[in-house]
Amino acid sequence: MYFNLLKKHYKIFSSLFLCLLFFFSFFFSSSVFAERGGAAGGTAAPISGCGSSPKNICYSSWNTGGEGNSQGGGGEWVYITMKELLERNLITDPDSISYKAIRRGIPAINLESARHLDYAGDSQMIRGCGKADGVYAFISHRYHNNAPVFTPTGDAYGPNKFAYFHFPHYKGPTNRGENTISPEKKYVNRAGPYHVEYDKAEKEFQKYLDYTKRNDLKWDDGEFSWFCSYGEPPHGCDPNDPTCDKNRKPDCDPNTDPTCSGGDKRKDCPLDDPTCTPKGPDICNALVPGVIGSSYKGNTAAISQVTNLSYTGTENYKKWQPFVLARPGDSIRFRHALCYPAQGVGHDLVKNTENYTITADSPSIANKFRLYASRNNNEDNRYLFKNSALADGNVRSVLTQSPHAITGAGIISADYGFYTESPTDSPSPSYSCDNTIFTQNNNRAIHDGFQIPGFASGVSNCNSANQTGSSTEVGNKITQGIAYNDVRSWVSSVTKVSGECSCGTNTASSDTQTNKTFENAGTFRAKDAQGNYNDQGVVGITEDTDPYLVGHPGNHKIITPGQLPSLKGTSWGTFSYSCTGDGSCEEGSKVRYKSNPRSIYYPIASRDYGDRYTGASVVTPYNFNTYVTSSIDSDNVVFSGEQVNISGSYHILSRSNTMVAKNPYATHTSDKETFRIYELLIPPHTSLHTLSGDDRSDQDVCRYYGSDNCHLVKAVRGVMNPEGNYNGSDQDSDIFSRTVPDNGEYVGYKYCTATSIWPASSHNTTTNTIDNNTSGPAISGGDETKFNVSDLSCVTIAKKPNFQVWGGGMFTNGQIEAAVSRKTPGQSFSSYPSAAEKIFGSWDEYHVIAGGRVYGFGSGASLGYEKGYNYNLPTGGSNPSNNIYNLTIANRKNIGESGVYGLPSGLLSRLKARYRDNIAKNSSLKITTHDTGLQNTYIRGDVNLSQIQLPDHNPKTTDTLFRTYDTLYKTITTADKQNNTLVLYVDGTLTIDQNLCYSAFGGNNCQYETSTKQAAYTDVSTESITKLPQILIFAKNINVLSKVNRVDAWLILDEDNASNNLNTCSDVNEPSAEQCSETIIFNGPVFAKSLTLKRTGGANHGGGSMAGIPADQRVLGTRYDKHEGGYYAISSDGSVAPAEIFNLRSDAYYWGVGQAQRSGIAEVVYQRELAPRY
Repeated sequence: MYFNLLKKHYKIFSSLFLCLLFFFSFFFSSSVFAERGGAAGGTAAPISGCGSSPKNICYSSWNTGGEGNSQGGGGEWVYITMKELLERNLITDPDSISYKAIRRGIPAINLESARHLDYAGDSQMIRGCGKADGVYAFISHRYHNNAPVFTPTGDAYGPNKFAYFHFPHYKGPTNRGENTISPEKKYVNRAGPYHVEYDKAEKEFQKYLDYTKRNDLKWDDGEFSWFCSYGEPPHGCDPNDPTCDKNRKPDCDPNTDPTCSGGDKRKDCPLDDPTCTPKGPDICNALVPGVIGSSYKGNTAAISQVTNLSYTGTENYKKWQPFVLARPGDSIRFRHALCYPAQGVGHDLVKNTENYTITADSPSIANKFRLYASRNNNEDNRYLFKNSALADGNVRSVLTQSPHAITGAGIISADYGFYTESPTDSPSPSYSCDNTIFTQNNNRAIHDGFQIPGFASGVSNCNSANQTGSSTEVGNKITQGIAYNDVRSWVSSVTKVSGECSCGTNTASSDTQTNKTFENAGTFRAKDAQGNYNDQGVVGITEDTDPYLVGHPGNHKIITPGQLPSLKGTSWGTFSYSCTGDGSCEEGSKVRYKSNPRSIYYPIASRDYGDRYTGASVVTPYNFNTYVTSSIDSDNVVFSGEQVNISGSYHILSRSNTMVAKNPYATHTSDKETFRIYELLIPPHTSLHTLSGDDRSDQDVCRYYGSDNCHLVKAVRGVMNPEGNYNGSDQDSDIFSRTVPDNGEYVGYKYCTATSIWPASSHNTTTNTIDNNTSGPAISGGDETKFNVSDLSCVTIAKKPNFQVWGGGMFTNGQIEAAVSRKTPGQSFSSYPSAAEKIFGSWDEYHVIAGGRVYGFGSGASLGYEKGYNYNLPTGGSNPSNNIYNLTIANRKNIGESGVYGLPSGLLSRLKARYRDNIAKNSSLKITTHDTGLQNTYIRGDVNLSQIQLPDHNPKTTDTLFRTYDTLYKTITTADKQNNTLVLYVDGTLTIDQNLCYSAFGGNNCQYETSTKQAAYTDVSTESITKLPQILIFAKNINVLSKVNRVDAWLILDEDNASNNLNTCSDVNEPSAEQCSETIIFNGPVFAKSLTLKRTGGANHGGGSMAGIPADQRVLGTRYDKHEGGYYAISSDGSVAPAEIFNLRSDAYYWGVGQAQRSGIAEVVYQRELAPRY
């Protein structure tokens, strides 16, 4: 025997979900990224158009209407200047503009609309517009699907691909349908001052093509969503900037590079100018500071300096300095000079004359020196760049009074000194990097320079990297200098003379002080009038040499040239001043008085004051900012236990660092750079402190968003932007198939994903100083205290309520579509699938006979019973590979399409004839009890069940109707021969606003037993089937209120000129999980033209926990009780639980048999062999 549940075509929503009305912010994201192909691009497309509900928001750039395109969607070009983007702090680098910045900059764009766009192949970054005036972006407008008005929402989405404006049937750009609509019929003006007229945008795009010489883009194809504005001629620029003239040779040294442009060599130029080479005399006289050099006293001094030869635009670029900052691609050069005049002391003091001799010692300690190089303070001679003869790291010794002892290739010799550069003298191979990263940015190698490599990987054609063995100098300090000993030499004695040798006078005297130190050499210590000692410097010796007194008689000086008869003062060296002779002053006697000594001696002391080092350094700091996005591949909702795909992206952006270079640039990161993608759950009614990320957060995702239920999906650690692109790089994460958690009741929660990158930036501040470019994060690889946290991307966790038909089958003339949930029950955060997949959905216990196709609706209880779940019946589990259509009748290959059309009219005709048509159409709210026991009433118009009045007592019958606890009960009767049937004929809409239950006499099981407990009607027991109660309801429509959970009745909706609809929760228009959330059971057949199944109960998490509970005590379904801050389920019966149950119980069969015994006939309505149920 089978029972026909439905008479007319019945369609279940293909994807029914009812979610908690808890709104949240969604953010744009991307999944995969395309390589940058010039300063125009973008592929964003709407994920879907719109749903069928008038409240749904549509995403379609072509659908417009009304006067002036005032209705529907439409698209338009918008323009924002680079100046505005910078002044509003929307960007820091014009070469790296995020779509997020465009959305924030254009007020017309809805910030949350990005989640409805598919960014596959789109980096969501606008690259290459650094020298542009602004950016053009295409946006489309949203509207409600409330035909025929199609009310605009007043905001837009984008940037999105222009092709979707041209060709709504993209990617089928043929001349058909909406593809033929002309632009003016769908182009709108809704972006205010940012709007650009269609013709003007087209002209600006042509200017862009002319400027960039691109021929791969066409306006009519629309394969782009933005382009740079190059409407005006390029601005003037610094003439020193090689990017001004790409054909101009970089600045170089005309003294060493014969190919250098610029004319004659410069003869006179500052010593700090690297385009000049110093002259020999200037090296120790002007270039090297602290040089002491004379015949009497000399020391050792040196200098090392470095210069950045490349254009940087910084304050002291192209100047010799002790320290410079540089970026990868810059060319640097060192210079060194050493002066050792200590070796020349006494060199030109030795003389031999007719009357006396002067002798001097020689310095006794050699000068030793070597050029050295280090990388991060570890010596490495590979960084002594050639071709100087001194660039070998070897120690050299100088102990000679020859002024030009150091000579060779690349050396300029000076008196007791030398000068050299590194690199110099055209080394071969050169220290250049012939890499496109540098050449495309006009940072070309400079002659006799070391071009700094900055490649973590992918290095090629880089001689500088090959010769040093390192492909990158980012985060490193290169130092060159001179290691030398500080030798000092000096004349160690001083003589003071006074007095004269003359006629009768011999007062000549001398006082010599010896063993002078270097510090007081050339001074004479004497007492002043107060008896204090003081040091007086050498002032030289003066003499009285009046030639007119020579040979004259009298008491005059005898002055003999060369004999120094009268001296005074102090002098370097050792000698004595005295006279010899007889004291005669005879005329003509010129030799009677002579001065002594005949010789002067210069003792020379030498001392090694220890090792000294010069050093000049170049530091190449890390320099980058970051940007991250997150994405969920779902438009609005996901379902517990089911699969969801999440992804993210991470971007290394250029950073402004004017201490290093005029223009922003990026380096590669260190190998500690880590991108993380998280998944998290946010409970309903939770107020987060923010929904937006932070590019410099002290906390990572979980703590930043305050989520305790947060899980790390993947961490990617390693060098990013490894090729060192100045503009940075874009990278998409893998797409992760995840399980929406099903280990708790999460309906209404937000399943979210967010990403982070750490360190967030290369520096600990946005400002730049020498200190933060040479120490700390900029050297170690980034600020380890900061994370860049993305915006949240969230979807609501919803459910797919199902219904079940117990004890019978389904018959419809139309097709059946029902949602099937494919999930891994009970799983927490995990990859998908991490456990066996099961499927859940709507089903009936026996057959399905449908005139049309059947989608997703199981027969033969195929989706109802699972081993290990709520039931333990022989059918086993519902695996994805199982056939769920075991008892679905099919005469063709397709599921359904049984070929059986038209339910025999006799069944309904007899029901109506026997129980409806014999009721007098005298409308009355009071039920009449007839002597036969039959009870009925006719009501014209709409009525609530609670308004129908109980009948008066009929002494000939048993009272079988009573109300209690807002429930109408129909009980068994004591009269075996009476007809215990209630018939309600409502010529309108009946609203069932209270439970309708069968019970034993005086019982109230509907109050004390859960409606879906299988033993809830076991107290309805009798020795005669004729005593069983039964209720038949005839109506045009039946509405059931949400508070009702049990209806024991036949529901027969087969009235003419009526919709004949059964609505299972009519008091809530669009219910959430907190509304209409109690499972309802209909105990009896249902005949209806259509069903509106709005209950949201059941379809719970996991597999349930009913094991060990006797079958008659099991409770199906869930009632949600709302609490502040959330809700909870009062039962845990798992994913199989239904929202509606249509139960053809045995009492209906028994009652039918009892009625047939009164006046029954048997009629075969349809015959077909079916597979056995068990």
